[in-house]
Amino acid sequence: MKTLLFLLLTFLSFSSSALIPLFHVETYAALDFGSYEQKEDSARYNHDAWTYGAEVGARLGLDLFGLKFGGVYSVGRHHFDSDREDTQATQNQIQGYNNDWQTSLTGVYGGFSFPVLPLRIWGEYYLKARSKAVYAGPDGENPYRKEEATEGKGVALGMALEEEIIYLGLLFRRLNYKKFGVESGNISAGDELGEKEVSMLSIQAGVFF
Repeated sequence: MKTLLFLLLTFLSFSSSALIPLFHVETYAALDFGSYEQKEDSARYNHDAWTYGAEVGARLGLDLFGLKFGGVYSVGRHHFDSDREDTQATQNQIQGYNNDWQTSLTGVYGGFSFPVLPLRIWGEYYLKARSKAVYAGPDGENPYRKEEATEGKGVALGMALEEEIIYLGLLFRRLNYKKFGVESGNISAGDELGEKEVSMLSIQAGVFF
């Protein structure tokens, strides 16, 4: 009887402790590649582009039996190469332009790490995606100006291989920018900007605890 009671108490103690979610902390660095597409007509911004860059980020949340969820934040710098094909560019023999954007993403994530496989799948929803032009050139050909900024939202879906505390993954991200203004905070409904969509593949490597 005493042995049975001891085993029962041990089981209950183990079960209750196992149900307590553990903190999940993760940092990563990434290389990003993708495209920038105009979704609506806009007299000033009707140009598509290729983009590449790098970012660093962190995820902080809870881990319960492999189920992970919490908040995510990242900052990065991305270069955009664009060809102008509008009427004004053709008439003035304008070839294209390039920009450097400083980007920050703030959102939430949720995913699952399989117990018998070194595999994780997860998704992210960005409540705020913000990009500021830190370089815009050449003057006269570039429709953007330094210190201009855009805001929007986005989603992402990823898959990663995990080993001990290290992971290597791929994340497909889609951002939709609908607001436009200047860095001082005058971000308004972007009638002039129209809707821009950034599709990006992020190659990520990081550590988690």
